[in-house]
Amino acid sequence: GVPAIATDVGGTRELVRSGVDGILVAEGDEAALARYSAVLLSDEARRQAFGRRAHARAKAFSTRRMIAEMLTLYDDVAGRERRM
Repeated sequence: GVPAIATDVGGTRELVRSGVDGILVAEGDEAALARYSAVLLSDEARRQAFGRRAHARAKAFSTRRMIAEMLTLYDDVAGRERRM
């Protein structure tokens, strides 16, 4: 339930949607990290909204869901019918 300020590298943007449930900054942009930290520290409403959305988003990234999506991908690649 905590809003994230994260570096936009690797798969980070799959979990953090900048401006929705956190903020993504460019790799190495310390000024942006400091600026957005100050913004969130001074804006309780935004911080709480980002936190609520971040919590819901994190719950959606369950192991069960990731496994189901990988199995579907493998079935698609192999030309098999989807599993239920």
